[in-house]
Amino acid sequence: MNSKVQKRARDESSKIVKRQTILQAALELFLGGYQLPKVDDIAEKAGLAKGTVYLYFASREEIYFHLVTIHSTAYWDSLEVFLAECGDLTPEKLARWILNYHDSNPHYLPMASILNKMLEEASELNQTLEFKQLLAAKLITCGGWLDKKITGITPGEGSHLLLALNALTVGLWERANPTKAVRDLLDLLELGNLRVNFQKEAEKSVMALCKGYSSNTTNTPLQSD
Repeated sequence: MNSKVQKRARDESSKIVKRQTILQAALELFLGGYQLPKVDDIAEKAGLAKGTVYLYFASREEIYFHLVTIHSTAYWDSLEVFLAECGDLTPEKLARWILNYHDSNPHYLPMASILNKMLEEASELNQTLEFKQLLAAKLITCGGWLDKKITGITPGEGSHLLLALNALTVGLWERANPTKAVRDLLDLLELGNLRVNFQKEAEKSVMALCKGYSSNTTNTPLQSD
């Protein structure tokens, strides 16, 4: 390997390291308050100049978008492996896997809670399309496994169950983790009963939803009087 090739390889390696350093710094700052950190703060956390950060990402929104894509892909990839390898899949096992995943990966739901707003406001349409296409492909694959393996699920309902589970867990997380302004207001008005315990409610709700979709009678449309 000649010197030019070696230098190019070192430069590429350095770029990858800096990019990962920026993403890790942004993730740590985000988890500190569940808000998009400023580029200045990300640069300081990463030990880099602000201008260096902009060499890799055009904005803090782009940094966040990359983080969400990375961790969403990890979630769906892990779920796909579990569904493919689980020989005796039941609603209870599916629910338990989802609950355990969120316990082990506490960063996923905070990110997902502001994802839709980010996608709606994204200036790069290609980014939004790529993410939606990724989600659609994973829903088809993982939903297909549920259709095949869980007794009682109506064909085609597996992907609907996964979407419902995502909406449920994200919604519960948001209710359990209101903004400081909302927390202060609830405390002032003594409305603590509007707060929920995420782990307690998710345990019951996720299990009930998984069992409900596996029941043919539950999926029968309600008849109007």
